[in-house]
Amino acid sequence: MLNTIFFFALMATVTGVPFYFNYRFQNTAKTQRNTSAINSLAAKLSVFIIVALYSMSFLALQIKNAAYSKVGFCACIFSFFLLYSFRGKMIHEVREIPADPRERFQRSLRTIVAMGLLYGIYFATVQFLIPHTGIFPAVGIALIFITYATPLFVRVWMPTQRMHPSTIKEDILAVFRSAGSPIHEIYLIDTDRFKSYNALVCGPKFGFGPFQRSLFITKNLFEVMEPEEIHAVVCHEASHFKLHHVAKRGFMSLVGLFVGMFTVILPMGFISILMNITLYKNFGLTIFTTLACITVQMSFLYRVIRKQEFEADLEALNLGARPAALITALEKITEKNGMSRVKEDRLSRFMFGHAHPSTDERIAAIQNARLPQDSRIFPSWKVGTAYASFVFALGTFAVVSMSTTNTPTGTPTGQRLPAADNTVNAQEVKSEK
Repeated sequence: MLNTIFFFALMATVTGVPFYFNYRFQNTAKTQRNTSAINSLAAKLSVFIIVALYSMSFLALQIKNAAYSKVGFCACIFSFFLLYSFRGKMIHEVREIPADPRERFQRSLRTIVAMGLLYGIYFATVQFLIPHTGIFPAVGIALIFITYATPLFVRVWMPTQRMHPSTIKEDILAVFRSAGSPIHEIYLIDTDRFKSYNALVCGPKFGFGPFQRSLFITKNLFEVMEPEEIHAVVCHEASHFKLHHVAKRGFMSLVGLFVGMFTVILPMGFISILMNITLYKNFGLTIFTTLACITVQMSFLYRVIRKQEFEADLEALNLGARPAALITALEKITEKNGMSRVKEDRLSRFMFGHAHPSTDERIAAIQNARLPQDSRIFPSWKVGTAYASFVFALGTFAVVSMSTTNTPTGTPTGQRLPAADNTVNAQEVKSEK
């Protein structure tokens, strides 16, 4: 009963998140609003929705009602739709873009379709594979599939068109060929009125159909950057594939599951044994374990993405990008997108799109031509060894405690059986005679 109440309370909270977002900025003067603050709050609330999505799915398994999982999924997707619809409206006001309700509705609709497709495929894959592979392999396979299916989601999410043959296109394709990672196509993202400045490349090397490796560039990028800066940005994106970052990121998604299992689920399982309770039947421990495991996995992938961005910046220099051009390109993208040069929002690490290092950190790494000291994925060997020793000691203590509890105790010597048992035995002997 308590699980059901918490499930619906969480669903109601998730549905109210966009209205809280709208309220936060409703009474603020337009001159004080800025894109960075809007994106920061949107990232925080997106993190909450994603965590709630996982929590409600887990609670639905506990309640043993598949319909609850579908209801929670629809509530989260609807919340995402409202949240980013309100966000787009606010950014229009900040940048003084003429209001066009029809165009804004189309963009919001594309967002909800893309997110519904993304999370729908994820959960459908997980639910289909769990009976055959178990929960952890199922989640790992689903994460890897989502990583490789990114080109399709980008094209669904944003209006794109193929780049026409030109000298610039041939130069871009040549950069990827020199990196040993040719791309299938270049797409221009139509964001003229929304003034977005970005570039990304995604897709597997041997993809097929809509999953082929492609480069996506916003049209506005060509308006504010010099050809040398465009070349630097393309070298950065090509470096991701030269260094096999997409494959490594998919593999690290699976590694993150085992990291979360070792650092959270395994110790909590040992603690539940010592407390003589069943983990999945205890409401408090279940919620804590689920949220802690998600936090560890997201933090791990955040560290992976952060290091890969530093590596791509440095490798771009080896592909022919000038350090000065790459630095000015980063500064222009940060300024034009209304982002902060420093990473103020710690919760943004749970959003993979916001997991990039701050602009100042990346510029310092380019100037020093080396990775920062804090760009490690795993903690130091001392911390890892200490935590592994703690988990091993906790597990040993739990196994010893469980074996002691389950050891059968014999009847002490000289103890007489109860009279009732003697009577029953005597009657059985007479009946046999």
